[in-house]
Amino acid sequence: MGKTSHYQRSSGAPGGWLLTHVRIPPFYPQSNGKIERFHGSLKRECIRAKTSLSLQDARQNVARYLNDYNTERLHSAIGYITPIDKLEGRHEQIKAQRKQKLSNAFEQRKIKHKVIQIQRKINLDENKDLAHNLTVE
Repeated sequence: MGKTSHYQRSSGAPGGWLLTHVRIPPFYPQSNGKIERFHGSLKRECIRAKTSLSLQDARQNVARYLNDYNTERLHSAIGYITPIDKLEGRHEQIKAQRKQKLSNAFEQRKIKHKVIQIQRKINLDENKDLAHNLTVE
């Protein structure tokens, strides 16, 4: 049975990340479901989805996919941020910005709701006045 490569991050390295080479059995998600999930996504969304005309074309397709996967695509497992944002420590700032946007949107909805209530009250008062005037005449 062949072995698959996997890299693990370790914060013990001075000044950065230490990558350790670990071998796991292929197609065995119980050992490492995350890499198996990635391999499945890569096959489904890149390799099988695009017809490569040459080895160079296939490499370019995979390189574009990996760039998008790591720098553009939001990942639910890490809070709907990109892996590069998480790795470079921007995730807390992004979460704070999202929280502020949600708070602002909530305040705007409260104001809009209050305006609608006032408009409805004005309309009711106008209708009451109109009904009163019609009954008086």
